[in-house]
Amino acid sequence: MGFDVHVVGGGPSGSISAISALRNNFNVVVSEEHERSGFPVRCSGLISKNGLDYLSKYVDYKKHIINFLRGAIVYVGKEQLIFDAKETNAYVVDRASFDQELMWNAEIEGAKLEFSKRITNKFQARNIIAADGPLSTIASNLGFPSIKKYAVTLQAFVKRNARKDFVEVFISSKNYPGLFGWYIPHNEEYGEVGVGTLLPNNPSLAFRHLMKRLKIVNYPTPTGALIPLRLRKKTAVNGKRNVLLVGDAAGQVKSSTGGGVVMGGRCAEIAGRFADNPEMYEREWKGKYMADFLMHKSIQSFISLNPDVVLEKTAILFRKLGGISLLEGAREMDMPTRILPSLLTAKRMFK
Repeated sequence: MGFDVHVVGGGPSGSISAISALRNNFNVVVSEEHERSGFPVRCSGLISKNGLDYLSKYVDYKKHIINFLRGAIVYVGKEQLIFDAKETNAYVVDRASFDQELMWNAEIEGAKLEFSKRITNKFQARNIIAADGPLSTIASNLGFPSIKKYAVTLQAFVKRNARKDFVEVFISSKNYPGLFGWYIPHNEEYGEVGVGTLLPNNPSLAFRHLMKRLKIVNYPTPTGALIPLRLRKKTAVNGKRNVLLVGDAAGQVKSSTGGGVVMGGRCAEIAGRFADNPEMYEREWKGKYMADFLMHKSIQSFISLNPDVVLEKTAILFRKLGGISLLEGAREMDMPTRILPSLLTAKRMFK
């Protein structure tokens, strides 16, 4: 066929898996259905500093930074929690240029790139890495288990005077069922405002509610995105062709936030290494990251299943038990298992 690995999808997970495969001596072709990578932009650019530091082996992310964030103001119903790390712990990056550079880097390292090419079954290699999004056609055609829960988001770029170094998060099972609303500043005057709701809830109602709360009257038509909130039970098969699902196609997303760049990228790195060994790929990523995915799932489920009055009481208890200072000192936003030692120490203190 000419290639060892065919990567379908040129987003971050697809590009990282391609680079990883190239560095493990595979010959790679990448097919992207759009005319260029990074467009259309449907996801926010808020990514943790630790996560980007990890991915710096694949992309010089510092060239794409729009803003530096040091904390968050979280509104839980009528309660408010303020987290201030006192130093940068997250960045807002230009997702279009960030995604584009990742794909260009795959080409620089030796991958053949194909644009405007939608792949469903005509593959150019025996080993397939499917990074074709949350509604993966490849996963569907090959009979992979379905993803059980999705969120849909709406977001827009707006003018609003606010602190440039704090993201704002709005949690309410009534107004933003299943996820939350957000405002991500790009500077003191402009930023991204958006909402995410668990399907089949209507994100338009949530978006209008947030616009009213923030007193934003003039705003462009929001853009939408579909986000998987659960993992597929199986993400790889071997046979006549080896097929590995990565990123959104596998459901490798933090359910608590909907973010997929860092964790999807970590799993894509493993996919590139084991492109010809589906069993090792699935064993490796689950062994390394399954506990973190399950913790994110538990957080999202708790927010989704409880009314605002319970969420408010939880926020009050969290504050009383010193949870704010614990999270302010945490530098790993993507992998909650790495925060567990601090939480367990705190639990012993309050016995």
